[in-house]
Amino acid sequence: MKREKNQQFALFFIILLVVFSSSIFAEKKSSFNKKSILVIHSYHQGYKWTDDISQAIEERFKKYRENYIINYEYMDTKRFYSQEYFDLLYSQLDYKYKDRKPDIIITSDDNALELVLSHRDELFKDIPLVFCGKNFLEPDFLKDKTNITGVNEAVSIKENIDLILKLHPETKNLFVIVENTETGITVRNNIEKIIPDYKNKLNFKVYSKIGINELLKNIKAVRQNSAILYTIFIRDSNNVSFSYLEIMKRISQSSKVPVYGTWDFNLGLGIVGGKLTSGYIQGEKAADMAYKILSGIPASKIPVEMESPNKFMFDFNMLQKYKINLSSLPEGSEIINRPYSFFRDNSSLAIQVTTIIALLMTIIILLLKTIHRRKLSEQSIRKSEEKYRSVYENSTIGIFKTDIDLNLKIANPSFVSMLGFTSLEELVSSSSEEKSNIWTRAKEQILRDMQKSKELNGYEIRTKRKDKSEIFLKLYLKKVTDENEQNIFEGFAEDITEQKKALLQFKSGIEKPGVLKPEFLSQMSHQIRTPINTILSFTNLLRDSIDLDSDFDLQDSFKIIDRAGKRILRTINLFLDMTQIQTGSFQPNFNEFNLYSHIIEPLYIEYFKFAKEKKLSITVQNESENCNVYADGYSVFQIFSHILDNAMKYTEDGEISIRVYNTEKTKKVRVEIKDTGIGISKEFLPELFEPFAQEEQVYERKYEGNGLGLTLVKNYCDLNKAQITAQSEKGSGSLFTVTFNVAK
Repeated sequence: MKREKNQQFALFFIILLVVFSSSIFAEKKSSFNKKSILVIHSYHQGYKWTDDISQAIEERFKKYRENYIINYEYMDTKRFYSQEYFDLLYSQLDYKYKDRKPDIIITSDDNALELVLSHRDELFKDIPLVFCGKNFLEPDFLKDKTNITGVNEAVSIKENIDLILKLHPETKNLFVIVENTETGITVRNNIEKIIPDYKNKLNFKVYSKIGINELLKNIKAVRQNSAILYTIFIRDSNNVSFSYLEIMKRISQSSKVPVYGTWDFNLGLGIVGGKLTSGYIQGEKAADMAYKILSGIPASKIPVEMESPNKFMFDFNMLQKYKINLSSLPEGSEIINRPYSFFRDNSSLAIQVTTIIALLMTIIILLLKTIHRRKLSEQSIRKSEEKYRSVYENSTIGIFKTDIDLNLKIANPSFVSMLGFTSLEELVSSSSEEKSNIWTRAKEQILRDMQKSKELNGYEIRTKRKDKSEIFLKLYLKKVTDENEQNIFEGFAEDITEQKKALLQFKSGIEKPGVLKPEFLSQMSHQIRTPINTILSFTNLLRDSIDLDSDFDLQDSFKIIDRAGKRILRTINLFLDMTQIQTGSFQPNFNEFNLYSHIIEPLYIEYFKFAKEKKLSITVQNESENCNVYADGYSVFQIFSHILDNAMKYTEDGEISIRVYNTEKTKKVRVEIKDTGIGISKEFLPELFEPFAQEEQVYERKYEGNGLGLTLVKNYCDLNKAQITAQSEKGSGSLFTVTFNVAK
């Protein structure tokens, strides 16, 4: 037992040792992987320009969250400047970094860059170099230098002079302050190049080789219509050095005119502002370049930033002192010491909050409008439902819905009554045999046709009522999607049994050689005109009282009723016309007229609208030189109206063409009407002009018709001594030709 405990203790100790060793090794490995960055500054620590560069480098590399060691060296050349001193600095760097090479070097300002470049081969060979603060960099400076990139520092002299003239247009004299150091000399040379551009605009006075006391004395003497451009002045002609805080404070206290600057570390110490060179921005740019190089991108692939990243910056207090309007400042200017404003200082947040509030208000308004519209819609729907229910329950037209297999689901009282049942419940619960009697043998044909067109209009079927008596129905079917996304059929049914009986009586009457019996004419008037008057009166009454704009079902209902009424009217006209022809009571009015302009062209215009609704093409071509005929205008109009009716009815897609031309040297005028419809079988062509001749003589008929139209056409052709012929094949369309004698 004791031995087992010892073994457990030993195992625990070994695990602890392994974990501890791993953590130590990881720490050492982490420290080994750290990249070394050497930053060499031209000036001393505590000089704001230099400190801003260091701060930017530190913050930038913290952002990258990588393992870096940053070492700083300060040359302090603002206070010490000689070759002997530079040699001493080289010896110091050689001693420190001879055996401890950095991974990359960043230099700030000219002196540090020149020191590194002059001793690069013996001290920092093959080490990437990034510079910043290089004054007025010329492209040729980097010629023959490798593994180097950086940021140019160019003081914005011209931009600041233009700014002074813009903000103080009364300025006539400009006093420029610049020290006599290496940097100052470079700045002064650039100023002297620019001065000729302002000839006759400004008087320049440059203070460079001057002691501090004399400088301040001259500044105090500056009067109105003048401004001061302060560049840099850390050491005077007596080799006396000053801190930037001290010199700027003394200059601003001595000046009675606005002082503008060129470096951002003077902002807030008495200058109004200007387009300022920023040590922080220089440091940011250099750090970003160094990071790219440490990440594996060669320095040669990173272009030198030749345009100095200067920025317009201003002191709010000085702007107020010299009454400078903020709106006159360059766009995007940065302003310090500005009084706190939540909306300005938190513009991004303010914009977001304002946007969210505006969005919420918009949503609320939209919701209120939606609720209002919904209430109005609900009221409209309730009214529509009440009106629709009234139409549905009181309509003489049968209304019904079935599933996709024609099994009845819903029907109105009129449809139930047509089939001989007392209620929908009785109809739905009836036997399978009784239900199957509704469609008889037409069911399969209806389903096939619905697969092709998804809609049937005027489809006639013969069916059986509950008491087994036969009735004829005209159906209007449409495939729709219900609330459950299921396909169903919606339909209307019209009982045409009495019309069929009237047709049979009419047929039996006209097949006799004598005239029509008076009792038949009386029955025809009663059986046909009474339903049409009822339907049209009921339709007009409902249409006037119902808003149809948003109720598409009711729109379809009224269209169907309208079609049915027009069909009955056409049937009546056919009956009457046939009666007049058969009894010899028709009185023609023969006269001479132009067949094309009086008959064909008006019909083309009328049927063009119908063809457009069916998405058919209809064309007319008049090739005749003389198409005047001596004929009865009414009957000739009826001839072509009936032929075009049939062409339109039996053509589902394609075109209908009308051609008028002369034959036999203009002695005759011929009209051809050609369609791409269903065609006529050769076997049926000889019977085409016989009364009641119809090729579809089965339990159902897809197309409306009564078989009298072409019979009447033939009689009218005979009346006008015109010849009519028909050419057709099943499935290939039809060609009807009517030939008239040209009027003498």
